[in-house]
Amino acid sequence: MARESAPKWTHGPPAPEPAHRLGRYKRVQRTRASEPCRRHCPPGDRHRLPGGRAGRIETIAIATTSADAATARPHIERALQRLAGPAAAATLRASERGGYTFLACGIGDAPEAEARVRAALAQGVCDFILDGCQQRLLRRLVATRYSYFTAPEQAEIVAAAERALSAVERHERIRMRILQFLERQNTLIVDGFVTFRLQDLVAEAEAALDGSVDTFLLQREYQEFILLLRHFVETLPPRHDLVHAVMQPGGAFRLTDADGHPLSREAAEVEAAAAPELAPEDRVISALVTLAPRTVVLHRPAGEQALDEEAVATVREVFGGRLHLCAGCRICRGESAQEEPAGR
Repeated sequence: MARESAPKWTHGPPAPEPAHRLGRYKRVQRTRASEPCRRHCPPGDRHRLPGGRAGRIETIAIATTSADAATARPHIERALQRLAGPAAAATLRASERGGYTFLACGIGDAPEAEARVRAALAQGVCDFILDGCQQRLLRRLVATRYSYFTAPEQAEIVAAAERALSAVERHERIRMRILQFLERQNTLIVDGFVTFRLQDLVAEAEAALDGSVDTFLLQREYQEFILLLRHFVETLPPRHDLVHAVMQPGGAFRLTDADGHPLSREAAEVEAAAAPELAPEDRVISALVTLAPRTVVLHRPAGEQALDEEAVATVREVFGGRLHLCAGCRICRGESAQEEPAGR
């Protein structure tokens, strides 16, 4: 068997690797695992890079716009302050970059508490979204979709939408989505998360805002109608000096004159004309506007509050000083009113 011939070098053997290059290569290998990630994390954060040999991630960053940082940070800090044990070593520091504030949470020397720290961050971000981002979203939507309302009207609509949203249980659902994201990622940009991962939150805000606008318009039309009725009552010549309006269970009412005699014919005409779906206070207003009394005494049966305070306030808005609310008399107890003073 023929022996292999030694390699022939045309220009001589290759030169050895320079010593300074070998030293640089070894330094890169040693520091690669702790090299800072300049793409996603704030300056100064060191964690494992893809392919690195280091162990656990040490920093989790929450990014908000610089304008929202002052609102977001207290929520996150309160969530971290509830931690106990090794997880309590988690620290929070802020850094500015590109119009965003990165709130970096360093886990410190307690990597076993990482899961608890991530859960606390999810809780803080959820509180911030429901407290700060939601209000800003509602203000932006009302300014875009309902710009014809004045600034005070827009503020009233936004407040009503917030009350409607507060009655819906969404906290746990949002918190779990944030936690699932933080279990896979180490940087969360709140605006992007709300836009792309919480689209149902935006849809709920739009629905609540539309409902608040509808309620606001109905209330404004109702107030305009009340003002019109009040003007009509003030200009109409009185047809009766005194009318007793006795409310009864179920929304029905009975009208009597100053002597306690029922105004049967006129009351029957009003009763027939009134729509059955009207609220009790609306039926009282319709009847009393037709009868045009100089003074109205409103009676509520003993033990039966047929009209609540809001309804009484509505009747008072129409009749003003003409309305007197009886605190309790023989008429309220269903007895004859002959013995009662006529102006009671």
